[in-house]
Amino acid sequence: SDRLAAQVSQIETHVPHTDARFLDSVPGIGFLLAARYQAAIISVDRFCKSSQIWALAGFDLVTDESGDTKRLGKITKRGQPTFRDALYQIGYHTSCNCPPIGHTYLDARQRGLDHVAAVIHAAHKANRLCFTLLRESRPYQPVSPEERDRFQRRWHAFHNRGPRRRRPKRIAA
Repeated sequence: SDRLAAQVSQIETHVPHTDARFLDSVPGIGFLLAARYQAAIISVDRFCKSSQIWALAGFDLVTDESGDTKRLGKITKRGQPTFRDALYQIGYHTSCNCPPIGHTYLDARQRGLDHVAAVIHAAHKANRLCFTLLRESRPYQPVSPEERDRFQRRWHAFHNRGPRRRRPKRIAA
């Protein structure tokens, strides 16, 4: 309603004057997603590695270690659910609009991962990109028009292919 529109307008006005402007330069990340990311991490200086931001969202994996064996399980979901949602949305939108991240999504799908898992892979790469842009205080450098065209051809070929074969589900023993 009117109050929400006023808040969105206020966010749009403030983003260009914050570090979130560097994230807003990435194709697929608008000012709202940039603001959500920036609000969740507060300052990039709090983190040494992008994996710490990934863990803040709760996307880190459960690890089970015993002796020399180390097994990775499902995501922990111990982090902030709203930030996890923002990262997922960033992964989804950048996979459609930003060629380097879109290739990550398409590669994951071609390896047999479902849509959600592929978006999470794209979100992971997008998180590393966002961390780098904030750390270096610079906007995103767009890919060449040739690379953009190559990505769009690959994207359309993937989405216009014939019937999809489903990967068989694993049955626990």
